[in-house]
Amino acid sequence: MLVFLFLISYSSALTCPSYSCKTQAYSFQPQQCIYYQSNHYYLNPCQSKVVPFCQPTLGLSNITCVNTPKPQLIGISLPGEMCTNDLSCDSGVCDNGICNSLNYLGNCTIHDECNPGLYCSAGMCIFQLQVGQQGCTSDYMCINSAGCLLNTNGVGVCKPYYSIAAGTQIPSCTNNVNLLCSSGLCGTKAGVAYCAQSVASSTALPMACQTNADCVSKADSSLGITFNSVCQCSYSPKGTAYCGLFPGDSAYAQYITSLKAWYTSNYPGLCNTVRRSHPQCIKTYLSAQNANQLILSQNYIASYSQIQQNDNCTQYVYNQNYWQLYREVNNPPHDSSARYVLISFLLILFI
Repeated sequence: MLVFLFLISYSSALTCPSYSCKTQAYSFQPQQCIYYQSNHYYLNPCQSKVVPFCQPTLGLSNITCVNTPKPQLIGISLPGEMCTNDLSCDSGVCDNGICNSLNYLGNCTIHDECNPGLYCSAGMCIFQLQVGQQGCTSDYMCINSAGCLLNTNGVGVCKPYYSIAAGTQIPSCTNNVNLLCSSGLCGTKAGVAYCAQSVASSTALPMACQTNADCVSKADSSLGITFNSVCQCSYSPKGTAYCGLFPGDSAYAQYITSLKAWYTSNYPGLCNTVRRSHPQCIKTYLSAQNANQLILSQNYIASYSQIQQNDNCTQYVYNQNYWQLYREVNNPPHDSSARYVLISFLLILFI
């Protein structure tokens, strides 16, 4: 599950490098795709069919094109997820196109080994707790549509995701995030934690910033407080940083609506407890169109700052994962083989 943090502490001012297509002033070596000079990255997307991939590498200023990395195909699926053969499954067992593993009371060491509807406790796979049941200490102990609302003693009750109304008192609030709150956001007032409203950004999007202190939400009218999102560098020609989104911003609100629809369906319960909103689970049970759109929304929220003002070269070099998915969703392939290429690509993003 993707979690997008909101901050109550501030960072120092960012100094962002800039990224743009190479100009005629720079002569690249054969198959060179990145050249760095004076805090600016000049980019030239790979054109060769032999070495079509540009891999940015931390610490290297001049990069040449290489072979496209092969997607991981062995052990990529957990119990309940699609498979083509036994090697596709982490458990090593593919049963009629779905990975199979340990049943109730099977001996386990981690949650990943248990079949859907179970979690690993004291070395055995046992049934997940239902909504309203007490005794959980983590979300993985609850059914896949619910999380654990921890009490101050560290033990809690299972509650549906995004189900607690704004203004409702909750036991605690960490980093302003609580996925049981309807907005996914929480705050404190007079030392007491509450679910917060779906606040939006305080100014027009995208919000340029230098520090997290610049990334301010509109005020929550009931709590009387504002929130801060994270200021991150964009891969832009001008070296600009941008604020992350808030739950009340349109794209984020639409994502939460889609995620609620996913959790209220029967599909999450068909997957392993640790994969309740993982792309491999989503791709197994939703239609290709609906799955791709939900995964694109996840990536858009997570990558919002970095994808702002990307030029064409940056889209094919530094943020190629997001933009490839964007193009696939908006220009879907007409043949099934291309669809399976996309599935393999999506798995690289989340493994």
